[in-house]
Amino acid sequence: HGTARRVALELAPLRYANARGSLLLDTTRFSHVMTGEEEHTVLRSPFLDLEARGSYRDIQLERLWDHIVYTYFPSYEHAVVQPAPRALDVTCSVTLKEFNTLLPVIYPGLSLSDRASLALHYTGTGGIIDLDFQADSLAWGMMQIARPRLRVTGNPDTLECVYTSEKLDYARVGHVYNVRNTMRIRPDHLSNELTWNNWGRETYGGALSADLSLSRYRDRHVAQVIVQPGVIIIGDSLWHVERSLILKERDNYFVNNFEIRRNDQSFRLKGRVGENPRDTLRVQFENFELADFNRLLFNDRLSLFGKLDGLVRVQDLYNDRLVYADIELNGWGVGRDTLGVMYARTYWDARESHLRVDMANHLGDHVPLSASGYYSPLTNEIHLQAVLSSLDASQITGYFPGLLGRGGGAVSGILNLDGLSSSPSFNGHLSFDNVTVPVEAINTTFTLNDSLKIKGGRILFDHLRLQDAAAKAIKSSGYYDLETGHYKIGMQFDNFMILNAPTAHDESVYGLLAISGGASLHDSEGTPVLVANLKVEPGSRLFVPLGSTGLDDEYNFLHFTNASRGEEQRGEKRRQGSSNGRISLDIAMAVTNNLELQLIFDPTVGDILKSVGQGDLHFSLDKDNKVNLFGEYAIEQGDYLFTMGNLLNKRFVLHPGGRIEWNGDIANATINVTALYPLRTSLGDLVQDAVSGWNANDYSAKVPVECTLHLTDNLMNPTVTFGIEFPSLDTKVRNTLAGILSGPDEINKQVFALLLMNRFYPADGQDDMVRDAGYQTGVATASEMLSRQFSRWLSRLSSNLDIGVAYRPGDRESNNEFEIALSTRIWNNRISISANGNVIEGAKAAGQSSITGDFDVDVKLNALGTLKLKAYSRTDTKITYNATETVQGVGISYQENFDTFRELFRDYFGFFKKKRKR
Repeated sequence: HGTARRVALELAPLRYANARGSLLLDTTRFSHVMTGEEEHTVLRSPFLDLEARGSYRDIQLERLWDHIVYTYFPSYEHAVVQPAPRALDVTCSVTLKEFNTLLPVIYPGLSLSDRASLALHYTGTGGIIDLDFQADSLAWGMMQIARPRLRVTGNPDTLECVYTSEKLDYARVGHVYNVRNTMRIRPDHLSNELTWNNWGRETYGGALSADLSLSRYRDRHVAQVIVQPGVIIIGDSLWHVERSLILKERDNYFVNNFEIRRNDQSFRLKGRVGENPRDTLRVQFENFELADFNRLLFNDRLSLFGKLDGLVRVQDLYNDRLVYADIELNGWGVGRDTLGVMYARTYWDARESHLRVDMANHLGDHVPLSASGYYSPLTNEIHLQAVLSSLDASQITGYFPGLLGRGGGAVSGILNLDGLSSSPSFNGHLSFDNVTVPVEAINTTFTLNDSLKIKGGRILFDHLRLQDAAAKAIKSSGYYDLETGHYKIGMQFDNFMILNAPTAHDESVYGLLAISGGASLHDSEGTPVLVANLKVEPGSRLFVPLGSTGLDDEYNFLHFTNASRGEEQRGEKRRQGSSNGRISLDIAMAVTNNLELQLIFDPTVGDILKSVGQGDLHFSLDKDNKVNLFGEYAIEQGDYLFTMGNLLNKRFVLHPGGRIEWNGDIANATINVTALYPLRTSLGDLVQDAVSGWNANDYSAKVPVECTLHLTDNLMNPTVTFGIEFPSLDTKVRNTLAGILSGPDEINKQVFALLLMNRFYPADGQDDMVRDAGYQTGVATASEMLSRQFSRWLSRLSSNLDIGVAYRPGDRESNNEFEIALSTRIWNNRISISANGNVIEGAKAAGQSSITGDFDVDVKLNALGTLKLKAYSRTDTKITYNATETVQGVGISYQENFDTFRELFRDYFGFFKKKRKR
């Protein structure tokens, strides 16, 4: 249209790929309009928005950069003379959006926060520069910067660059706060001022300045740096930086009296580095405290201390690289341990033309570590041997606080470093003498009494034996490559105690866990991969703290609190304190009735679900390194201590067949469990005259009653329902009583009466029992508590036999009763035997026996437990005839878990086939 030209493009989604990876590009729009010499460019994309105006058609970035460098540094030896781009006049603004999705493909080392912005104005005619860059965060390699901003303004005579940031962190080791760097540039002259300061209890700050001047004498280019007096504050300690001079010409450097000092401590740098083999640079330390160095670089996390004295001379750096040193490190150490005195000395052996190295660490009269060898400049070969002599293992484990505890034992060995200095070979061996390795994460200690070989730069784990508390060992194989960092380690477990923490530790999982199976650990493209196939061995007990239940206020009897948020916070702290690297986890664990599992809701009141069962569980990690759990756990037997505020606690017996299922989040499991609380009580209070033809006085005899507790839905916040069962009564009587217990309100009222007083609540509510409810509750609670404690004492007499006794005091309608229960497991837990007997003191009814009892035997006919034999003898109460009878029975069952009918038929018919060993 006239003199205007317009170009518009719209790119549909397409994929971009190079050697570093691929990227899916969403819809991108671009337009460019030119009217005479004026131009207008607009770019809208998912990654950035750009708009530019002005005259920039013939811009050449390389020539523009050369012109700027020559304008301000004409004496720079690599400056290229370029005329000013007169026609260039541009105003540009850039806003970065989801730019981090693009950076890993085009520049993997750089990371930039969203909404970073850049504004630029440049006029070639007047040489005016105005640039403003801002971002919330920027990461480049090992450097991370919070809220960086760069402001550049200038003209041909002066250029000013101001950089600020809230925090600069290097490799998570050293960091400074509130950084401000001001740089003023005039032709061939630069002055720089750097300040930083924190706002904590201790001051870490500084103010440094220096001037740079460039000069040229024919073909010689000289750079002169004058370091101005300044200060550095480290933990409220003031260090002075003295005035000094640094000169550079080509590859020759001259340093004159560079010094940092504090009281009698000092660090000095003086001398030359250049092409002349006699040029020497001297580095001197006097009373230099490593603790101050540790504060500056490691923020006291390494806890390095000691006093350094000595002189180091560096000569012929560009050729033979000779280093002469005479250093003494006195009273040095890491953490709390003093490692003694370290002596290091290097000197020239003229006869052999070698640079000799001698180092020894003295701890009293003992030398646990020494090293000696030489470096040959002629062949560029290095030969160094380190000797460890009964080095205390606690001095090694102390370098891993939070992961390993204070171990014991001694480490000895010889390590050799031989070959070219660019690629030396590492060989040797280490011997471990009763070395204990406490792993704090699982509160478990392992022991090493073995040797480790190092060959060709690889640590070999072949046949290395790591022992548990019972001297069972992990058999390992594989290697770790010291040069590449790659590793591949295999492990075999045979009844190995992987967890040996009988008491609680930091609210984490604890207990005794013995496993068998195999595992492998290797790195795949830099990602650690752990694969394991394990099964639980007999004697294992696992305690899993989940949350808490308690009486929050006077109206809530039972309250489940969701602890997932707290666990997320703890997990977030662990993630912040750990490596950001991903790990691939794939652990399959077969849980059998060898494991006793306890889910602890509230340990203060004993709200615990304890069970023995079977299941196949699978552990993995998601992209955020959060542990996921998949699988189902089937309960065979166990109990649940039901608590109701501070009023009571009753131990319910878990009904076989309950399920706990996980589908990812460990805390977000689904539970479907039924628990029974058995007791004996009379039906007189419940019946009274409620049923026609029934007289309450005829039903004063105590009969077995079961209070049922059904937990469903979410494990951390389950739905609780109650019920009442009469296992020994006939069907007709049970149906009649079910009519009386109609509706959940009536059932809940009677359940709480049974739990509190071991009796039903009368319909009219005027019985003497109601008036004496407090007395009845106290008697029932006291007798049950004493019975439980006595049972616990008796069970301690034998580890293979559980003994339980119960005493139920009589009342005006019934006599005292005594009950004893015995249970045991034999033949590797394949046979379960349980028996209980009930004795009534002076039975009133003629047809009622004073002694009754039950007997059960469960036998697993195969190792998997799918084929079972059951035999029993039970006492049934015939309440309508006021008598009891004994019923015996025997049965056999076969059970298979399957996902498809094809799998069912294959496993079913495969049961009758002879199985071959794999």
